[in-house]
Amino acid sequence: MFKRWYDKIVKINRSLVFRITLLKAFCLIAFFLITIQLYQVQVTNSQVYIDFLGADSTANLQRNMPRGIITDRNSQVLVGNEAVNIITFQPTPNMPTQEVWDIAETLAELIEMDIEGLTARELKDLFITVYPDEARALMTDDEFKDLEDKDYYQLQLERIEDHHLERLTEKHKITQAIFLNMNQGTNLLANTVKNNASTEEIAVVSENLARLPGVDVGVDWERIYPSDIGNSQIFGQITSHEGGLPASDLDYFRALGYERNARVGRSQIERNYEDLLRGPQSHYLVENENTTLLVEGQPGFELALTLDAELQVAVSDLVERELLNTRRNESTARYLQEAYVVILNPNTGEVLAMVGKTIGTDENTGQLVAHDTPLGTFQKAFTVGSSIKSASLLTGYQQGATTLGRVRYDRPLTFIDNTTKRSWTQLNNVNDIRALYDSSNIYFMLQTLEMAGIPNFSDRMPLGNFDLNVWDTYRRSFANFGLGSSTGIDLLGESIGMRDPERTAAKALDFSIGQADTYTTMQLAQFAATIATNGKRFATQIVRDLYLPSNTQEEQQLLQGFTPRLLNVIDADQSYWDQIHEGHRQTLITGTGAARFNNSNNYRLGQYNPAGKTGTAQETARDEDGRNLRDASGELIPVHNRTFIGYAPINDPEIAIAVIVPQNETVSVNQSSPMSLNISREAMQAYFDIQEARNQD
Repeated sequence: MFKRWYDKIVKINRSLVFRITLLKAFCLIAFFLITIQLYQVQVTNSQVYIDFLGADSTANLQRNMPRGIITDRNSQVLVGNEAVNIITFQPTPNMPTQEVWDIAETLAELIEMDIEGLTARELKDLFITVYPDEARALMTDDEFKDLEDKDYYQLQLERIEDHHLERLTEKHKITQAIFLNMNQGTNLLANTVKNNASTEEIAVVSENLARLPGVDVGVDWERIYPSDIGNSQIFGQITSHEGGLPASDLDYFRALGYERNARVGRSQIERNYEDLLRGPQSHYLVENENTTLLVEGQPGFELALTLDAELQVAVSDLVERELLNTRRNESTARYLQEAYVVILNPNTGEVLAMVGKTIGTDENTGQLVAHDTPLGTFQKAFTVGSSIKSASLLTGYQQGATTLGRVRYDRPLTFIDNTTKRSWTQLNNVNDIRALYDSSNIYFMLQTLEMAGIPNFSDRMPLGNFDLNVWDTYRRSFANFGLGSSTGIDLLGESIGMRDPERTAAKALDFSIGQADTYTTMQLAQFAATIATNGKRFATQIVRDLYLPSNTQEEQQLLQGFTPRLLNVIDADQSYWDQIHEGHRQTLITGTGAARFNNSNNYRLGQYNPAGKTGTAQETARDEDGRNLRDASGELIPVHNRTFIGYAPINDPEIAIAVIVPQNETVSVNQSSPMSLNISREAMQAYFDIQEARNQD
């Protein structure tokens, strides 16, 4: 019996020892595995986890600096900056969406927001957020079960109707507007929740920052336009925080490191000089709730334009006055819609003034008003007529078809198809100078025939031997003046005009008198400047000098001064230029421009010895969208474009000017609108009056 008990006890002890041994082995294995895991965490993969923790608790932050100011050539501020209060949101890394929504709900109790801009899609998203059960009820159980998350969400959107959205309160909508602004960018740039916040809103948000993680108040800037020029198209626009990078340039700006909601120039000077106007941004390190400045930014560089603000305003006012008065008071001006003027420094290519005006109708009063459209001076091209005849004359000189003092007989020319070409009146014997100041068409048509191998044209003579290479000769010559080629203007969207596709003998004759290809006002002004300087063509430029950022005008430090860009020089004998200058001088004394330049008792421009050339081009009336207009019988309506080019003083030119008034008047016998001449005369006079006044100060 004792032996049975002994065996039983031994058996139990052996089982217990086995279990204890097994437990020890398990503990050793577990300890070994834990040791390996700790080694991997603390040694092998330590940097990975450190980086992960860093990414989860830190972020880089950029803050915008004010853009560089823009001044005119005399340091008058045209585009500046104004400080505005803003409320911003900087999410912490991996912040849950629900937390962001909760913060937006809290802010909605403190500030006002514009909710008119919420789209239908954004309101439907809001309904699903606020009333998830009601949105779910718009679907059947089978649809909810069978569809993927994104698919049933889309189905909910489709089934939400206007009566559902009526349940949304104003606070709901304000919360949604805030929430959308809080999520408009990335973690690198603080999102602007509200721009132009009131002082009261800044105060109340500041008091509640403890329960608004990521929210802050601060100061941003907005562009202002303090001069009488106002917010001109020339300056361009910048994007808003809400708009962010323009879609057309998204990849370009992203490659340069811009955030999606960064504010950038989107047109003209603001866009073309974005890299200079946008100063280096401030960079911060956000770690938990602490913000450390890494790199301090600075405002953008300051740009000084070639524009003379006082002259720009004076010319703008006179163009508007002439345009509206002519349209209202002249029965033949019913198709008149626009007018353009450019004034250059011919010795440098600097744009002193560029004015465009387009007629519109005031929505409230129904009265005619004029809108500023200065970009039309280089983006819109027109048939310009006789104002380019000196380019034809110089081409004739250089090709040997016309010699100094050459006389041609001006009378109607009849061609084999019985068509007739003539000058505005029969001028009989005309030399080269008179061909300019009395604007002979026939003189330049006979010259063109001679250049094309038909030196002795008689009525109804066949033109089968007409050398069409004359087209290339003329166009190459004209391009040297800037006609039909880029002027080099440092603005966006320049047109070089349209080439007439009808390359015939008859059209070549029209080309020589400005009735074929089209040109912009900027090209016409460069043409005038090239004549004024005896063949030196400078690129037209709108930006003059570049300065370092400064607080006052006295602190300005020049970084890069203006340098004229000479595009080409027309190699021609000085005697040719002298003939052209004399023709242009006589135009304003006894020729086609004398009626407005040489008979006013109060007119003082004569002391500055101006020169110029008028132009009339026959066109057909078009509406504001460029569509042809027709009369009651279905016929196209003929109209005149009126143009002018000039420069002064003739012996030492300070300015060159071009004026284009499209569709100035309907065509009738012995009709000549004075509008282009009035504008030209008064604009030139304004320049010299301003200079005289400045010299006296």
